[in-house]
Amino acid sequence: MEWKVADLLTLALIVITGAYVILTGLILRTMQEESRKATAARVHDLLWRLLMEYRSVEMLLAVDSLWQLHRDHPTDLADEYERIRNRERAAIQALPLLPVSRGDSGARSDS
Repeated sequence: MEWKVADLLTLALIVITGAYVILTGLILRTMQEESRKATAARVHDLLWRLLMEYRSVEMLLAVDSLWQLHRDHPTDLADEYERIRNRERAAIQALPLLPVSRGDSGARSDS
């Protein structure tokens, strides 16, 4: 059997196409793995930031207060929260304003 130039070119193209398919599969797998790693890194970063933000005493107290409010008012949580918020806002607005001198930083004083 004698090989013709066209047969050799066809065989070469088949080998090149097979190599292309294999390399494309490897590249896609690598890209998917890198994407998974990047997503995991973003999730880790987000969870770390949340942990740092919510582990303060103030945040723990706020979360505990919300859970207590939920236990006390399971069916009208939002309405009760609004009532408390409005009551506290009114109490703050009713506080007397203290005069502030130019040299003062704007902080309230107890004297």
